[in-house]
Amino acid sequence: MCPGFRAVSLLGCGRVGGGAGGDADCSCQRTLTEAETRGRPPSSPPAAGPAKRSWWPTYDLFMTDLAIDGYLGGDRLYGDDFSSDEIARWYAEEAEAYTDLVDGSVLDEFEYGQWSQRFGFRHLGASGNLGHVVGFGSGFGHELEPLDARAERFTIIESSSTYQREGCRLRTPVEFVRSEPSGRVSLADASADLIVCFGVLHHIPNVSFVISEFRRVLKDEGYLVLREPIVSMGDWRQPRPGLTKNERGIPLPLLVSMLEQSGFLIERSALLGFPVVPRLASSVRVRDPYNRTVWTLTDQILCRLFARNYSYHSTGFFGRLRPTSVSLVNQARLPCDR
Repeated sequence: MCPGFRAVSLLGCGRVGGGAGGDADCSCQRTLTEAETRGRPPSSPPAAGPAKRSWWPTYDLFMTDLAIDGYLGGDRLYGDDFSSDEIARWYAEEAEAYTDLVDGSVLDEFEYGQWSQRFGFRHLGASGNLGHVVGFGSGFGHELEPLDARAERFTIIESSSTYQREGCRLRTPVEFVRSEPSGRVSLADASADLIVCFGVLHHIPNVSFVISEFRRVLKDEGYLVLREPIVSMGDWRQPRPGLTKNERGIPLPLLVSMLEQSGFLIERSALLGFPVVPRLASSVRVRDPYNRTVWTLTDQILCRLFARNYSYHSTGFFGRLRPTSVSLVNQARLPCDR
């Protein structure tokens, strides 16, 4: 049995690291198999032929159809095996890409408050000192505000020079640190009690290395609250409106495997991001539906109902009706070689 099978099979059903059936009050009795999370098995690869050139100048100018099938099929994560030079180039292209893509007003708000609280922070307990909290890619720190009264100090690690202390509303002492192109986290071993990372890893090439860095800087039994897209977000060889050049989701089985291999135990999980919900909300002029309880619960129910339809990359209409993100609460439980 693969190391990620048990965690993947219970995604969306509350506690993952508990008993074999999760929480007793779990309302979702259906489980997913490893094969189901990968979607349909890939078709036989075509014979190797001339590489397809794309006008979009990225790393896969000479990528064969066989290679891209492996990435879009969810068997491998594009960028995770890059050389140091390729990683540095990706970082240079992505460091300011999001802030350049959106207008300034978006940077001053957080549109996933219900997701963060309901599927992340509430599982940290209702009270108690959270110690040193690290926000990885947390911008001005708005997503960390629910933790403000419980943290001793914050460290925000950011690639963009846009985010500075002047725009931060946190009352607890906070230090801003620039991220390193290599993915190394510029903190001492076992120096953090909690790491919050919302929608950042899919902008990074070497995801498995960064997750191992999270484990290195976390104290034993510290927590990582993570949320990431788990679909391809389209074919990154072509320009995609509203997305940065290199971002792509992380296949669910690979993300689970990376966490477990780095020494994390997945304690809580939820499938999120049903594509119809934000469109429906927009049609009735509801702004930021994931800051609203009813829309958030509707999204969660639809994701559970369509969980078996999950695949990493889909081109058909029905294939797109599936969860697109996952929220995971992870505890650093297994030994870490520091």
